[in-house]
Amino acid sequence: MSNHGLLPPFGEASGPPMADVDVVLAFVQGQPAGHSDRFHLEGSVIVAGFDLAMGMRIGMDTVLVRLDVPPDAEDHKRMIEEVLAGQGMTLLDEQTVLGVPVAVQWLALRASTWDLWGRDIDESFAALRTAAVGDPFGSPIGE
Repeated sequence: MSNHGLLPPFGEASGPPMADVDVVLAFVQGQPAGHSDRFHLEGSVIVAGFDLAMGMRIGMDTVLVRLDVPPDAEDHKRMIEEVLAGQGMTLLDEQTVLGVPVAVQWLALRASTWDLWGRDIDESFAALRTAAVGDPFGSPIGE
């Protein structure tokens, strides 16, 4: 498994069973997690079901949340957003342009849209730029 995203075979949840909210909290906090009926973590990515990437943790306090989810995953997205808000994060940029190159690199998703969530706008945009184009002075989050 890559620290950045999904590698085949997709959707192999690991760890002990947990409540949905506990998996989302572990994702936001960058902690190891088990899996729930809805979610599991693959590196810095939270996945719904077996293969629907719902969010990418791109910085210590910065998350990209997938905007273009199917109707049956809207409640999953809402739960993630509620947990983010409960952890002091806010929606900083809707349909953020640099979300697409991050999704291409981390998940091989070319046709997806993402919202940027974080605690500090400057730190979050710095994390977004680093995730999109790399950081010559450091390693990616989670390594």
